[in-house]
Amino acid sequence: MTEKIMSIRDFLAKYDAGKFNNADSGTMIDAGWHDWFCDESELKLRLDGLVAYLRQILPSPKIEPDRHYVWFRNNCPARGELYDGFSVSDIATRDCLWSVFPEDGHDKTLGRSEVWDVRALSAGKTNDPVVTGDWDDVVRFFKE
Repeated sequence: MTEKIMSIRDFLAKYDAGKFNNADSGTMIDAGWHDWFCDESELKLRLDGLVAYLRQILPSPKIEPDRHYVWFRNNCPARGELYDGFSVSDIATRDCLWSVFPEDGHDKTLGRSEVWDVRALSAGKTNDPVVTGDWDDVVRFFKE
């Protein structure tokens, strides 16, 4: 299967036009779901929630809607509850820039919001998120 990459601006236009209203797995993959542990029937509802979070951090000087794309995943920690997140990646390089978790599901950090700078993590510069706290902290970080 060839991955269909679309800019965040294009994704939101298609989302608003109802292109991702069908809850089947093919439509959800087209919307940007990459991995999930929940039942496929939950993906549309989870997508709607994540899009609401995405909209709250836009516009941002850290995200370029025409040069970046967004993708989604549902995570299953060894200890904790399923939780959702989205990542922002560069269209040209496919490098992941940011991973955003509105509500962490790990037992130790349950309900906490986090942002990870994937470039710094990959370069070995940090093993910690750049934002840890509540959702308002995430919004402030992206609006700076």
